Amino acid sequence: MRLVIIDLIANFYKEQRPELIPGIIRLINNFFKDEASEFNMEPITFIEVDKYYKNDKMIWVIFQKARQIDRYIKTKLTHKKYNFYLPGKIQR
Repeated sequence: MRLVIIDLIANFYKEQRPELIPGIIRLINNFFKDEASEFNMEPITFIEVDKYYKNDKMIWVIFQKARQIDRYIKTKLTHKKYNFYLPGKIQR
């Protein structure tokens, strides 16, 4: 559950709203301390979210480049139809 929460918070980088992250971290940490203490969740830190986002960003860049290479091979070298849409440049 912790990793899912960190992933959701890190999405605010992708949405170009990093200024919201510290407040969201405070809200979530307070929630797990005051209202969901039975989960024994360690407080989430900004450093954790930042590190997670940088790693996630790198993985997605590699994945999208692999898809572009696949599309090039399929359409230019084998002259077959490429059945998938690829997103344009993602601003991060």
